[in-house]
Amino acid sequence: MSEERDIYKILNGPPVFNWRTFPYYGFVSIMAINIMVYIAMLIDGVSFFDPTSEQLVRWGANYGPYTLKDEWWRLFTCEFVHIGFGHLFANMVSFLYVGIILEPLIGTVRFVTVYLLATVAAALLSVWWDGNAIGAGASGAILGMYGMMLMFSVVGRKMFAPGELGAFFIWAAFVIGFNLLYGLKDGIDNSAHLGGIFYGVFAALVFYPSYRKTESFSVTLLNDVVLIVISIGIFYFAYQQIPAGMAYYDDKMEAFDVNQEMALAVLTQYDRDTLAYEKRDYYLERFRQDGVERWDKTVLSLSELNNLPENYGTRVELLMKYSLLRKESCEVIIKSLEENTGYPDAELIPLYDSMNVVIKEIDRITFIIDNGYAPELDSIEVTPGVKVTDIDLGE
Repeated sequence: MSEERDIYKILNGPPVFNWRTFPYYGFVSIMAINIMVYIAMLIDGVSFFDPTSEQLVRWGANYGPYTLKDEWWRLFTCEFVHIGFGHLFANMVSFLYVGIILEPLIGTVRFVTVYLLATVAAALLSVWWDGNAIGAGASGAILGMYGMMLMFSVVGRKMFAPGELGAFFIWAAFVIGFNLLYGLKDGIDNSAHLGGIFYGVFAALVFYPSYRKTESFSVTLLNDVVLIVISIGIFYFAYQQIPAGMAYYDDKMEAFDVNQEMALAVLTQYDRDTLAYEKRDYYLERFRQDGVERWDKTVLSLSELNNLPENYGTRVELLMKYSLLRKESCEVIIKSLEENTGYPDAELIPLYDSMNVVIKEIDRITFIIDNGYAPELDSIEVTPGVKVTDIDLGE
């Protein structure tokens, strides 16, 4: 075993500081950045112990609707944002041990590289698991380093001095096991923990050939390139495959409101115009463009929102049913204008009854989304003989 691989020399060497050979630049820099970001958050008015969700997102936390839309950089920045002092302190204490042990063994460049890549792996698995959760903190990346140390203690035995192997394995397994069990609590992002651990194990296996014997520069460089290239490829593919429905949900809802306002404006103008039938050509064009075509576009836009949480998906489906009923009512009015048969009350009333049912259900599911529980059933009045389930989305 080479001297630089001797863990006794690393831990018990002469206490003379030499900036050229100082083995902890990566570990110290990462810890310093985490602390400085936390201090900057405090200066900005963020709570010392309990930051709000809005504050965390503003400072770069991982949040699916933003991360999957166009703010991919949150996959990196979320690692440096912590949910209060307790969260930061626990992570830094956990990081202290693995940083002291692992960085001298694999080198500063590799240590920082794996740490940042483990951050992305953890954040990606987190946003795939629950795109609506807010993810923040260094635990995913830190557990990635523990996963790496655990795997090295299994396959890279020659990296450690006699007598140290068992202690490293037990400590790494304990930290990983404790964090995974603790992560079963509500509000803990265990998916990020798993993402970091898996990546750390993967990185250790990629690096293993360069630690089996005396290191060759070509082997070491090849390992580094292979890890970075494969990781970037996997991350890019995974990022593209994660359902991004919620990322566009708010945009689609804003577009729905605009389309509905313009479409209903035509109907309001028509209903109030006593000379509507003398302006048939004008209203025919308006109902075709701002009625039928606009509702068609609305349905198509809503249909692009896939893989939404249950209540959101239900709300979108109801909005599509509502839009189709509105489109049908426009078609009925167009037909009456073309045939000059007068206002089609007999055909519109059943459609409006169905719309009222859907609207009440939309209000109900919106209440559940906003408040987390359902309103009293008695507050929902359903028109006799008309059920939401009877309203076919159709083509």
